Amino acid sequence: MEGRRAITPRAAAAWILEAPAAAWALALVALAFGLWSGLGDRYLHDEGLLTWHFAQVTLEAPAAALFWQKSRPLLAALYGPFAGLGQPVFTVIHVVIAALALPLLAGVARAIGQRSPNLPALLVASSALWLACGPAGVSNSDALTGLCLALYLWLARGRPLAAGLLLGALLFARSEVAVFAGGIGLYALLRGPRRLALAIPALPAIYALLGALYHHDLLWSLRFPPALPAPPPETRASAPPATRLASGTPSTRWSPWARRSCSSSPPARGGWRRSSASPPRSRSPTSRRSAGCRRSASSTSTRRPATSCRRSPSPPWRSAR
Repeated sequence: MEGRRAITPRAAAAWILEAPAAAWALALVALAFGLWSGLGDRYLHDEGLLTWHFAQVTLEAPAAALFWQKSRPLLAALYGPFAGLGQPVFTVIHVVIAALALPLLAGVARAIGQRSPNLPALLVASSALWLACGPAGVSNSDALTGLCLALYLWLARGRPLAAGLLLGALLFARSEVAVFAGGIGLYALLRGPRRLALAIPALPAIYALLGALYHHDLLWSLRFPPALPAPPPETRASAPPATRLASGTPSTRWSPWARRSCSSSPPARGGWRRSSASPPRSRSPTSRRSAGCRRSASSTSTRRPATSCRRSPSPPWRSAR
């Protein structure tokens, strides 16, 4: 027909690689996949549950959680207002933030004059690990979106000060961001703009100072690092919340499905039994591991029966099958 232009493969490829609308369409596809897989728990992961768990901790003990680097304070503060709405709501918001990395990255490539600006976004979207990060709740996707936003503020919007402050704040989302922040800061210090380089350490310095006032310790950031090799063996579930946060072991009452029920008999269908008795006072390693767990022992047998500790087969937001 006259007046209608035929769509050729070359024109379609040019639209996919160059059109701004194509980047947003790609983000919508990633969003749809993330919602489908995330709400179906197809990529359910402990690290993702920890992200939601730390956001819940922030609701109950804001200062203790924000000045405990293991909680990833930036993400705990970001998702804290939505943590009480349930894990599905957290998953939806996490998937949306992960998908925003694609148009932001395309905008950065377009700002620096790349011929095919949507190509970097397509490469990220083709990563199976990135596709699983969003619905799983893993914080790596948050760090990627934050880095893309910082580059977008600097290169596309011309706001180096805001970009530097964001790069400094991202250190409290994933400590690995320090590699990228250091490289970008060194480049900005040598080539400009120097405001970006000077803004990067601003928020970490303020955070360290406020944490020193809270902990009454100038070296608190070294005593409570972002990652712990293992929880302290003396930590008990009956300890105060502030003690558990400082020692690196979160409270189990903020994560009810993570409580374990230990018994010598198989658990009942539809849920796991939980003991209301107080944990034993013995300080032996065995009693520490069994604190808060109920064991059934024969009154005639002197040997403690074998125990089995299992986690709930399904999270609390899913109905029992």
